[in-house]
Amino acid sequence: KFDEMLEKILQFMPDVKENFYTKLSENSKLSDKIVFLKDEVVPQLNKMISRTRDDKKLERLFSNLCKDYAFGDEDTRCVITMIIFNGIEDEKSRIKVRSILPTYMQKTWAASWRVK
Repeated sequence: KFDEMLEKILQFMPDVKENFYTKLSENSKLSDKIVFLKDEVVPQLNKMISRTRDDKKLERLFSNLCKDYAFGDEDTRCVITMIIFNGIEDEKSRIKVRSILPTYMQKTWAASWRVK
């Protein structure tokens, strides 16, 4: 499930996707992929959220993440909440993302934020 989620995210970030295949492979350890996600994907995601005017693109991305959370294993769920959602740095960006998320994900994110 984690690999499927990562691949979906990378579809929205072609430059980061290219970087992924340069630095890692699909057969890399889960821990290496998580570090890549934290160090490469999350900063790009922050830029995308703050700069994009294409709300439909963000809606598609976060809709995918919500589905991946709902049907994901424990690792996938943890990464979505603790690394991706909690990695959104700017308050305006967090507000923008919250407005896109369904209520159950807003509550999930709020609970993980307290743990952060």
